[in-house]
Amino acid sequence: LPNLLLLRQDSSWLSVAQTPKKTAVVITFFNPDCEHCQHEATRLAKSMDKLKKIDFIWATYAASFEEIDAFAKKYHLDNLSNVHFVKDVNYAIPSFYHLEMTPYMAAYNKKRQLVKTFPTGASPEELIELLD
Repeated sequence: LPNLLLLRQDSSWLSVAQTPKKTAVVITFFNPDCEHCQHEATRLAKSMDKLKKIDFIWATYAASFEEIDAFAKKYHLDNLSNVHFVKDVNYAIPSFYHLEMTPYMAAYNKKRQLVKTFPTGASPEELIELLD
């Protein structure tokens, strides 16, 4: 798991490497205006009761925190303890993963090992099968 530093809305930093140990992590790089990202959020939101054991980090580069908050609220992901919305102000995720499209997802197991990347998003079923 890369030690990415991502900005939270309260101006503190989320260190990806410091997320709870023995918890699977899915890093999603998204843009609130992206239709594919909106579809991904809809699919995941419907299955969050089955995805509680996975920490989700939704990161974006260009969007404002107002846009990020509106996205999180619209898809009912804003009040979940295992879902974190952050800004990648250093553009670290696209650089690290060499991504070309959004939503881009990187899934890490409980041992912090990369299991699979999804250049165009993943279904909740795929994530459950890989990480649960």
